[in-house]
Amino acid sequence: MIFKNLFFIILLLFSNIVFSKEIPTIVISAGKTIQSKSIVGSDVSVIDGQQINESEFFIGDIIGHSVPGMSMFQAGGYGTVTGIQMRGLPGRYSTIYIDGVKMSDPSTPDNRYYGVNQIPSNTVERVEVLKGTNSSLYGSGAISGAINIYTKKAKEEGIKQSVSLIGGMDSWYEPSKERNINYSILGKKNLHDFAINLNGFFTEGQSAMTDNTEHDLYRSESINAKYGYQLTDNLRLETDLNYNDSLLEYDEPTHYSGSFGSDKTSTMKPDNNSTNDYEKTYNLRFIQNLGKFKNQLLFNKYKSVRHVQNYNESTKEKFTGGRDTLNYLGEYNFNLDSKIVYGLDNELERANYKTWATPTEEAHGIYILSQYADFQFRPLEKLFGTFGLRRDEHTLAGEFFTGRGTLAYKKDSNTKYRLSLGNGIKFATLNDYFYDTNMKNSGSVRPEKSWGIDVGVDKFFKGLGLDLSLTTFLVQYDDNIAGWAGNKNESGSTFAIKNNPGKVRNKGVELSSNKIFDNGFNLSLNYAFTDSYDGEDCDDPANTTKLCIDEQAVLVPKHQISTSLKKTLENFQNIGDLNLTLNTNWVGERRHYGNANSNSYHGYSGNFHDGILGDYIVFDIFGDMKINDKVYFISLKNALTAEYENDYMYGGQERRLNFGVKTDF
Repeated sequence: MIFKNLFFIILLLFSNIVFSKEIPTIVISAGKTIQSKSIVGSDVSVIDGQQINESEFFIGDIIGHSVPGMSMFQAGGYGTVTGIQMRGLPGRYSTIYIDGVKMSDPSTPDNRYYGVNQIPSNTVERVEVLKGTNSSLYGSGAISGAINIYTKKAKEEGIKQSVSLIGGMDSWYEPSKERNINYSILGKKNLHDFAINLNGFFTEGQSAMTDNTEHDLYRSESINAKYGYQLTDNLRLETDLNYNDSLLEYDEPTHYSGSFGSDKTSTMKPDNNSTNDYEKTYNLRFIQNLGKFKNQLLFNKYKSVRHVQNYNESTKEKFTGGRDTLNYLGEYNFNLDSKIVYGLDNELERANYKTWATPTEEAHGIYILSQYADFQFRPLEKLFGTFGLRRDEHTLAGEFFTGRGTLAYKKDSNTKYRLSLGNGIKFATLNDYFYDTNMKNSGSVRPEKSWGIDVGVDKFFKGLGLDLSLTTFLVQYDDNIAGWAGNKNESGSTFAIKNNPGKVRNKGVELSSNKIFDNGFNLSLNYAFTDSYDGEDCDDPANTTKLCIDEQAVLVPKHQISTSLKKTLENFQNIGDLNLTLNTNWVGERRHYGNANSNSYHGYSGNFHDGILGDYIVFDIFGDMKINDKVYFISLKNALTAEYENDYMYGGQERRLNFGVKTDF
């Protein structure tokens, strides 16, 4: 309680004085082409290379600390499922791109990308988080926003190599034998450039389950390779290949000492559950610059294979997902202040399932053809605007249109007001349509549709050296895809995924601030207030759960505060510059409806009755020092060993000590 009150006091003190100086930051995510952040009407957070170098080892942790209204929830240690919440909406309502390529697995229930927290930070150049409804630019799923991750490229002539070695343990007395080895090489000569990154990670880690001390193994090996060639003065070719192989052991409360649904206590069989995944992507891109005209053609091929061994040793499941895309992006500049961005997206998604319910492997696919245009203009000297429109044609769902509009008013060089509104769409996944023979829909499930608006101000107080970004938002969607219903449309099918009646409504306020003190301390503070409500219609006779509009959405905290305090000690002890960072994250209470497979746990009751996940605060410490040509670093996560749950029966990150060295040559 003391820490909570302290955080709110800090928030009140800073809310009257905090704001960010105008930095000529270039963003791409807000309009898919280069723009200055100072004229963008959307809410965009940019994490640059310096922030990344001075922070955590994995990019997911950095995003969770740096972006207000963004929550990263992980069900246990490394390798476990990472959930992303943006403005209180689950991860399926945001899209993740790496170097402009959509990353998601079509075979998963929510068509999301689970590997964001396993991307090594030393491979990343910049991260842009575009918040708000942006389906007109990014298509299905961009209801709460889009995350764009840009990896490093060779920019200077010659060859640069780096090696980093990391070790760690998850407690003082039970080391997890954690180790991470990373090697990267960047090279450029005349018209050629390349980048190769090799990464190996292993840990015995922690159990994902609370109240279980047994360690769950996780290992991952990956290779990322890029090659670029300047074919002519105005035509460039880029190609890259990415491959990842991982194994995760985990526990879950699905093995019972009694019959299913009995009052007997559930038990766990350690390490009897595992998933072995491999994922690969191949990209080929042509980039043409003809002055006012710019063109980009992208071909992408994605494939993932997941083998799952669950608590029943006789049951082995296999999920295969694939995506082929052929995308065109064009840009025409009318003048310095006006341009039109347009494109065509062709996307084929495939999924194969072999499960306990579908022992014979089934293959399914959908095709989405899209066209879009985004007009960026300057109607007045201090006013900048955009207007965009998109058409999506889905094999099963049909034809849909989405749009967006933004305004940015630059009152002066230190003050900008912004407005963004638009509508969005989220198509059902292949899992929703075809998961097994008892849940086929064949197009009967409708897409989720949304609209959203946000209003904000960015300001810099020059005399105080203070930055502020303040945003209020509202997003609402209906036809929520959730739950099962009797299926009368298909003979032989018992159940189908259904669209719930009623509307889901999220509203809130986000504050981001930064202060540089005269003594060299740099303090950042982010605060998010989110009212996120389940939208089932209580007047509907079919609604027996009564999770109505006045119920806070599951796993969404109303309040969340994160801070980052940084200090550089120049020439510390005549050795070198010492960089120190203290990150804190406080997450408020969250509602949960428990688990139908568990009869009693920590005050929860089974059959999806409500429970409360308590608030928690986590302290992380990070430091590095450069000595000669080597950088030594140390990280202590959850330094005070806070015990908390990110999800029902699944704990958060335990205390973890990491140390390592990086050298460039």
